Amino acid sequence: MSEQGFTEVSMTYNNHVVNLDRARQGFEEDTRRFNGLVLSHLADVCSREPDGIGKMRWRLPEDWSSAREVAWLNFVASARIRLDLRPPQYKNFKKHAAYLYFEIRFDPDMGRFVLRCRLENQNNVNAEIDETVDQLIRDERAAAFPGHDHIKSSTTILFKRDLGEELLDNINQYVDSALDVVAEAIDRIFPDADYSAEVQVDESLDDSE
Repeated sequence: MSEQGFTEVSMTYNNHVVNLDRARQGFEEDTRRFNGLVLSHLADVCSREPDGIGKMRWRLPEDWSSAREVAWLNFVASARIRLDLRPPQYKNFKKHAAYLYFEIRFDPDMGRFVLRCRLENQNNVNAEIDETVDQLIRDERAAAFPGHDHIKSSTTILFKRDLGEELLDNINQYVDSALDVVAEAIDRIFPDADYSAEVQVDESLDDSE
């Protein structure tokens, strides 16, 4: 075939582009509905009274999905929750210690859209949160967190999971497991015993919105 011609692949694409676009729209609608399930479960979990020492709290989730039409492979359906932490010897929480994302997005390595759980450490309380979560998964829970990786400074991928019925059936369990492993990492960084001393007030830690 000449360099000026059209390949069979490009012609097939052109003949089906309308159906492909309809399929894309249907896929994005499905992922937004799925994201709504994640947001609902997170809202329920994050509204519960925490157990034990008040060293960490999850704030109510936010919809972090693509707000307008974007290039097909750039579409993201995402639920984000914020983690606030209270280090030992402090009275108030430090806001925005880290963010946890549950996001359906295209994964170039896997060549398809997947559900990915991503932790972003803001490094304003402790620089080891993301590394501790990653190491905990590697040492003890690798099988429960497929695709986990520490991809760059301050960023840990807890898991990547294929879309489908199995994911729908178990999404609450997967969300809870991610929250639990972060909580266990925080316990390792800030052991309960460190909170037994007299609390000192530090005005640099602000509990206001």
